Amino acid sequence: MQDVTTDRICQLKINFSILLYPFNFDCIIDKEMNAKPKFRKEETNGFYHELKAEVTDLVNELDSETDHLPAIKMFILGACYIGACIMINTSADTIAELYMSYAVAGLLMVLLVLNVVHEASHNTLFKKTLYNQIAIWWLELFGTDSTLYKKRHIVYHHTYPNVSKFDADLSQNSLVRVIPHDEYKKHHRFQPLYLPFLYLLFSLNWFLVRDFNDFFTSAEKFGLKKSKLLKLLIQKVLVICVWIIMPYLLSDLPLWMFITGFIIYHVSASILAVVAVGCAHVNEDAEFPVPDKNNRLKDTWAVHQLKTTQDFATDNPLVNVSFGGFNFHVAHHLFPNLPSRHYEKVTRVIREKAFKYGLEYKYKPMLQALVSHFRLIISNSTPIPQPDM
Repeated sequence: MQDVTTDRICQLKINFSILLYPFNFDCIIDKEMNAKPKFRKEETNGFYHELKAEVTDLVNELDSETDHLPAIKMFILGACYIGACIMINTSADTIAELYMSYAVAGLLMVLLVLNVVHEASHNTLFKKTLYNQIAIWWLELFGTDSTLYKKRHIVYHHTYPNVSKFDADLSQNSLVRVIPHDEYKKHHRFQPLYLPFLYLLFSLNWFLVRDFNDFFTSAEKFGLKKSKLLKLLIQKVLVICVWIIMPYLLSDLPLWMFITGFIIYHVSASILAVVAVGCAHVNEDAEFPVPDKNNRLKDTWAVHQLKTTQDFATDNPLVNVSFGGFNFHVAHHLFPNLPSRHYEKVTRVIREKAFKYGLEYKYKPMLQALVSHFRLIISNSTPIPQPDM
């Protein structure tokens, strides 16, 4: 009886989330996560063993350097984000100013996630753990939850990137088919038309649906207490008050304009977030490994990271600074406990070792990576041809 009730709750959550966005931490993940796939054992003198030894020596030489950039970035981006919020509440006299402030605030939110939150979640932004714990609390100010983010991103995504039903950052429902071997449904033929519009709801879905979906489907596995749900509700109510209710009470403009502004806030955030995720993992060259009948993956963990991850625009100084090293994604996945300031030099070693062992290091300029992403979406809008029997 309990399983039936749980299934019904999960189905209700999924049906609601379909209205907002295709990528959700689905109930099926929670049910099947007990049977985690196994990687091949790393070879004693293989690719990763040699790579790790050389990177360790390199980092030991570099770690004596003092890096104040993370604190500077957090201060500047945080001040601008708070400034945009203050302007919305007090100084936006015209509709253009109001909507521009919302749009800029949305971009700043994602830049804070890329430059501060993401690295702090790996405990690599600052040397002191306490400072990282403080930095990741930006997520609470955004109305989401740092514990959920860390569980979803570090425990599942970093272990099983691009593995269907196990990569929590890529998990999806049947509305969209990003992973080629997922079940094909008739409506997928239209996904090149509707998916770009759904992408614009990525951030709003996270705020309204995904956190609650995670809580109701995976609270026990994530080790979440019931009080976490109350905390989530309070945070989201406060965010709505700060970004919609308070500006409305302090202005002569109608309420619908602030609701529209809040949607613009999330749309601008979604565009930047989808660019980052789509360029790094979801493209034509990425592999989407499937466990065999014994629930084993064909590669070692390190080779799996190489095959499922791609760098983008690493020769673009503007992207390097604004994305906080996120575009050096191969180095990040192979060495998630390294600060991003080392990624550029570590990437040179990765490319050298990959070439030596006959492995492919994947890289594209940003525009090519985006084009490749949408080509994959188009390709997955048709069923995989079945071999003749």
